[in-house]
Amino acid sequence: MAETELRAKKIEPAASVVGAGEIKVPRLRWLIIGLIFLATLINYIDRLTVSVLAPVITEALKLSNLEYASLGTWFLLAYTISQGVSGRLYDRIGARRGFTLSITVWSLAAMAHATARSLGSLSVFRFLLGLGEAGNWPGAAKVIAEWFPVRERAFAMAIFNSGAAIGSIVAPPIIVWLQLSYGWQTTFIVTGALGLLWLALWQFCYQPPDRHPWITDDELALIGERGGGERGLRIADCGLRIDKTFNLNFEPAVKQTHKSAIRNPQSAICNPTPDFFRRTIWSKMSAKIREAGWKK
Repeated sequence: MAETELRAKKIEPAASVVGAGEIKVPRLRWLIIGLIFLATLINYIDRLTVSVLAPVITEALKLSNLEYASLGTWFLLAYTISQGVSGRLYDRIGARRGFTLSITVWSLAAMAHATARSLGSLSVFRFLLGLGEAGNWPGAAKVIAEWFPVRERAFAMAIFNSGAAIGSIVAPPIIVWLQLSYGWQTTFIVTGALGLLWLALWQFCYQPPDRHPWITDDELALIGERGGGERGLRIADCGLRIDKTFNLNFEPAVKQTHKSAIRNPQSAICNPTPDFFRRTIWSKMSAKIREAGWKK
């Protein structure tokens, strides 16, 4: 009797084989958001490496506090430009190729920090890092819109965004250990290589849901529960404002970039405030972007 009841129970396997060599993975969308979480975590590790290594880098390259502070300006300038550009790019070429481009740029830029020999070269690498890293957020928004029904998107957003917080927690001990064991140049190479390892997983695992060979029919039908009948997500239709983007992404970056090495509290450049950036940059950029029709 007990054996009959056990056989009657339907147990959903982690992965099932349908037909000859055809693999179906239930709840595949959670694997996809797990990949985005890892990308966000790596994003913050690469971003914080220069901050954690600030005392070592400033000594090795003979940088003043003001020169070191300027690195954050170059990063934020590129990040600002790339937010809008990346959103348009992901809408045009899709999340698979968009993430491939973004993480390739930021990983190679992160590794290139190891070759820096002056303020100029280090500034170029920080600029390139900002160009690549900014694509993570519009890319994540597009992936969530493609892979999750409306009623699950907030939770999916929470999962991927937690990668930023966890990345900020795990980055300092990892970076310090690498620096003490192998030196600061090797540290940049190792942390930058994490993105290339992630890229291999991305290429293997990711396809849009309507073309993914692992997705089940039930999950595809669930994903199809979309509000407004839209198949995908255009970043321009999200109603994103540049000032909101600043509050979510840039304000922590400003604090993290400057707090470890700035010693002169009288310098406005060394200690920029959120209001400073909003007044001088964001108000003008928000107006231009609204004029261009990027926000409904």
